[in-house]
Amino acid sequence: MSSCTNIYCSLNFVSNEVVDLKEFRKDFQLYERLTWVKGDLQFPEYETSTRLESRITIRSEISENNDGESIINAFFEDLLQKKERLLQLKEIYSGEIFFEIIINLESDDSPIVRLQSPHLAFLTELDATLDSYVYDYKERA
Repeated sequence: MSSCTNIYCSLNFVSNEVVDLKEFRKDFQLYERLTWVKGDLQFPEYETSTRLESRITIRSEISENNDGESIINAFFEDLLQKKERLLQLKEIYSGEIFFEIIINLESDDSPIVRLQSPHLAFLTELDATLDSYVYDYKERA
């Protein structure tokens, strides 16, 4: 019996400036990390004066099957409504935006990941880099 592959995506905002996290929290559901790295804005007790950069992650839900299409569509539907705000924050904080699709393979099935034309146009408007990561957890015999 094989388990399911799960798929999710994230939009990462990175700036060399110290970003006011409240500016993002009021418009976006942020991914709160359980661990932190030096310079991570989302670690609440970290001194902002020693931060080297700001990194903010907006993450989708995680699919419960091998098809990430509905998760990706819902994520973009939400982001498309907030496009102007993202562009405004990008300009204010001289930020860069990175879009990532993460696929955790835990089965022999092939995952389904589709970006539609409006998704790609949106990423182009944000001048966002597109990355995909595949983690294969299948046991080897």
